[in-house]
Amino acid sequence: MIKVGVKALNPIYEKLLEILFDVSSEQSSTKSAPENPACGQCDVTALVVQDVLGGNILKTPLPAGWHFI
Repeated sequence: MIKVGVKALNPIYEKLLEILFDVSSEQSSTKSAPENPACGQCDVTALVVQDVLGGNILKTPLPAGWHFI
């Protein structure tokens, strides 16, 4: 079970986090690195979360480039 602070996550969020950690790699983004596997994963992560939970994907410009949330 994954805990954030003192609260346990809802099982669907726990499974989603597990999946996202498993699929973040240099194969899915050239910016990904062992010390920061989530780097460059914003668009893929947003699509997976939208597929599982629904909702809208938002795109915002940041100094490092476009990010999707």
